[in-house]
Amino acid sequence: GFGTKAGIAPFHPWLPDAHAEAPGPVSALLSGVMIKMAAYALARTVGIFMPAFDVLGLFIVIMGVFTMLLGAVMCLAQNDLKRLLAYSSVSQMGYIMMGLGFWTYLGAYGAVFHIINHGLAKTLLFLAVWSVMCRTTCRTLHRLGGLAAKMPITAACFFIGAFAISGMPPFNGFMSKLTIFLAGAEKGLWWAVLIGVFTSLLTMVAVVKAGYLTFWGQPRDREVFEGAREVPASMLIPFAVLSFGCIYLGIWPQSIYNLLDRAATSLLGG
Repeated sequence: GFGTKAGIAPFHPWLPDAHAEAPGPVSALLSGVMIKMAAYALARTVGIFMPAFDVLGLFIVIMGVFTMLLGAVMCLAQNDLKRLLAYSSVSQMGYIMMGLGFWTYLGAYGAVFHIINHGLAKTLLFLAVWSVMCRTTCRTLHRLGGLAAKMPITAACFFIGAFAISGMPPFNGFMSKLTIFLAGAEKGLWWAVLIGVFTSLLTMVAVVKAGYLTFWGQPRDREVFEGAREVPASMLIPFAVLSFGCIYLGIWPQSIYNLLDRAATSLLGG
């Protein structure tokens, strides 16, 4: 039940449909906040059995790896921007599950850290796509293109979110993914670490490609392009706050160490 709520494969098919069709701000909350609550509940409940059944942790790691890889591959196949981001959320939940499955302090710390980082980056991405939809009434890649000339701030914020979610330094996603990979190396599960790194590369290709086709490519539909313009300042303020968070936590991750330390210790029953 919690796996379905969190969008863990193979219980994920509802998520792309729901997140893609919800209004933009609702999609941001669904991917940025709601599915993380299910991951937290899963960790608190399944964690009761972890000390007695080591194989349960391995099973969760395998499900996490499968989830992240499936989500990233499905990202590459999408032509709809919101469905692409929804499948990216599925993939990122895989990293969180993998970290929790290691059931070590470092794994729990990385998982909780990634919950925060994914919330910031994915909310930023969904709001950027919502802005594009508000100005163009379009979200399909084959009709978009060249919008950076009309919406430069939205374009810059989209790419900040894209690099953050892909785990590129110096953005926040790099630090949480690195922590999870170090936890996997500590456990000796190098196959999971290597698949995680490969999946990050697939995510970068999918999301950056979508950003390029939307903002940098040549306009494919002249009517869509001509009607585009930057969103008002009231909509840009959340972009600035979220972008700052993605950069700040990438450069100074130690600023929230005490919060993450307490959360990881609590998850492990300390």
